[in-house]
Amino acid sequence: GYALQFGVGFLNVHPDAARAEQALDALAPGLEPLKTAEADPSAEVTNPLDLAPSPDSRSRRLFDDATIERHLDAVEHAQQDDGGWTVSWPDWNAAAALEWRGVATVNALKLLRDNGRL
Repeated sequence: GYALQFGVGFLNVHPDAARAEQALDALAPGLEPLKTAEADPSAEVTNPLDLAPSPDSRSRRLFDDATIERHLDAVEHAQQDDGGWTVSWPDWNAAAALEWRGVATVNALKLLRDNGRL
């Protein structure tokens, strides 16, 4: 999942748009399971928003609007009572999880803002 995330992230900003689009087209068939996967921001899995975080991401065209909206809804609903979000990996160290909550919260807020939810 991480290699896919970083690879698609690279293609989203690569200066040669034609080559990036071609590479995304080649990856598209392998992304089909993500379109029907449960929208669960607490799961330690790659999801459509990891690959296409903003409407202007090149890779956004690989996912239909309903899929993106379903995952955005899940991010909104994952907000905790204190206003923050939790990390999506196992909490093996309470101190590290607490520190990473700040990063998770900023990332969730940026994601929601970029998608017109804030």
